[in-house]
Amino acid sequence: MLCDACRKNDSSVHLTQIINNNIHELDLCEQCANEMGLKGLLLSLAVMPDLIKNIKDKKDTAKDVKCKSCGISYREFKVSGHLGCSNCYVSFREHLVPLLKGIHGNIEHMGKVPLRLNRKLRARSQVLSMQKQMQQAIEKEEYEKAAEIRDKIKAIEKGENP
Repeated sequence: MLCDACRKNDSSVHLTQIINNNIHELDLCEQCANEMGLKGLLLSLAVMPDLIKNIKDKKDTAKDVKCKSCGISYREFKVSGHLGCSNCYVSFREHLVPLLKGIHGNIEHMGKVPLRLNRKLRARSQVLSMQKQMQQAIEKEEYEKAAEIRDKIKAIEKGENP
């Protein structure tokens, strides 16, 4: 079957979207899928069922755990791969942490930060580090060095480059 986007290559990706009981299907070649930004999505979709099927509980007690908000059980999550609500993360935390580490390598978001916010975060991190240095200088009774660090902190907080 030919790719619905380029009409040149054979399709290797089949997407089905259901919206309000209307089925929309799209057949794409690998190149068009990559150009549409679906490469990462396709990789995660391909890996997700296997990871969910391979969840190994230390004990079978996880099967009886239910979310207090939506009522979905951990067993239902394992079958469907979908959590019922945001509180499921709290209810199933003990079992989701190893799963998320396996998928993403970490449980904290390490994504991109908008440039404007990134500058502020870097400045704040720098100020915190300098405050520690200033405290250490004070403890060592190096008051001139502490004063220099204090002045640099004030310059950073005003938006100047020290």
